[in-house]
Amino acid sequence: MSVINFIQHPVVKSLTAGVLSVALGLTSTLAQASANKPKPGQTSSICYFNLGPKVGQTVDLQGKAKPALLGRACADGEGNSGIAVLSQEEQAAEEAEEAEEAAAKAAARVEKLRQKTAAPNQ
Repeated sequence: MSVINFIQHPVVKSLTAGVLSVALGLTSTLAQASANKPKPGQTSSICYFNLGPKVGQTVDLQGKAKPALLGRACADGEGNSGIAVLSQEEQAAEEAEEAEEAAAKAAARVEKLRQKTAAPNQ
């Protein structure tokens, strides 16, 4: 079987498509994770449990446990452990702040382009 026939074989095509799909999904997940990197030293009392009776739940441990660094381990002392995350309100506030910063940068770029295009006409 030649290389071209091998590559065009339906099973090979299907496997290649599957591998590409997984690779694209992983790339998207990694990009999202890097875009949502916490600020150094940022802590939270919100814990997303991935082990224990409350697996899959997000709970505010304020008053029950010391705040943990975002993305680090947290536990409630009752057999549940997980990862420190932002509350939905905090996440929304951070996203709004990032959007404002992006809008300000875009406005500055637009103004710079306006100045460049206006300068030759003067």
